[in-house]
Amino acid sequence: MFVRLLFSFLIALVASSAFGQTKVLTGRIIDEHFEPLSKTVIQTIDSTITTRADNDGYFRIEVPATTSRLVAWYIGFETDTFNIEDKCHLNMILLDDVKIEFQTVEEAMKFEKRRKKDTKPLYKEAIRRGILKEEKSCS
Repeated sequence: MFVRLLFSFLIALVASSAFGQTKVLTGRIIDEHFEPLSKTVIQTIDSTITTRADNDGYFRIEVPATTSRLVAWYIGFETDTFNIEDKCHLNMILLDDVKIEFQTVEEAMKFEKRRKKDTKPLYKEAIRRGILKEEKSCS
């Protein structure tokens, strides 16, 4: 009887600690002109956990360990989704929200895809200038 009770207690303890795990993510968010975006909203996909960047674009958010993506948005910029993977420090660059009149949906999608692809050199340049830090994993 005692062994069963002890075994049940251990299972409950392990299960409760597994469901309560969180991780803290830090980072910086800037625009494509390398200016910090203060007060940018950073949130989980389901919007249950939200934070805002400070005046220099730095943020800190504590999310469940199972969270895989964050959304960042700011007025006048394109909303973007960022993969967390195993990172604890994230760099985020939001692009200006550009709208072109008389554009078909297909043309607009191609334009947006091309602009998103062009962000890799922006990240490299921001890191080279010391504006952003290298992303690092949690381990």
